Amino acid sequence: MKRILNLCNVLYLIWTISILILIFCGKAVFGQGLGDLFYLILIITLQIVFGYVFYLNYTEKINFPILMIILLILIPILFTLKMTIWRGSEYPWNGIFFFE
Repeated sequence: MKRILNLCNVLYLIWTISILILIFCGKAVFGQGLGDLFYLILIITLQIVFGYVFYLNYTEKINFPILMIILLILIPILFTLKMTIWRGSEYPWNGIFFFE
């Protein structure tokens, strides 16, 4: 279980870095205009929290339940859906993941 949680944390870190690069390059948006800052702050905050969970799990100070694994899988899926199908009214989704 510990290895699965660590793998999910590393994959979440890779996903977060790639999404942040796409957002700062202007290739991905959430479709909320200035409201995209909320999602940006939320992604960074969640990365800090999950990084701390990774540290605690790696140093074996505490074991986390399967709920953390479910969150680490569910959160990127929901954010990716928010950037595509559920994009806001400022920049509605046109069938392409990247913003043009």
